[in-house]
Amino acid sequence: MAMSTRTVCAGELKIFHKDSNATLDYIWDWTDWLGDDQDTLMNHSFTTSSPELTIELSEQTEQTATVWLKGGIPYTNYFVTCHVHTMGGRDEDRTAHFLIVSR
Repeated sequence: MAMSTRTVCAGELKIFHKDSNATLDYIWDWTDWLGDDQDTLMNHSFTTSSPELTIELSEQTEQTATVWLKGGIPYTNYFVTCHVHTMGGRDEDRTAHFLIVSR
């Protein structure tokens, strides 16, 4: 999978500027967090801090979870959390910060 500028690494908090009219994909990359012990993602879920920022679709690979986000009110802050459960039994959350803008 090609890495984009819309990638959330599992070890850092990122802030994204998203247009209120855009529907874009954001990738949570868990590769470093999973480490070298061959653990992989079993399932994932995404939640938003408000219903104005809508989750359109999500999917995963063995090491990434991707969400497509739509909407949001301009000049409003939102938080999106990705929760993962791994084949090895680990559970973890990572959150990204979204500022909605009008472009």
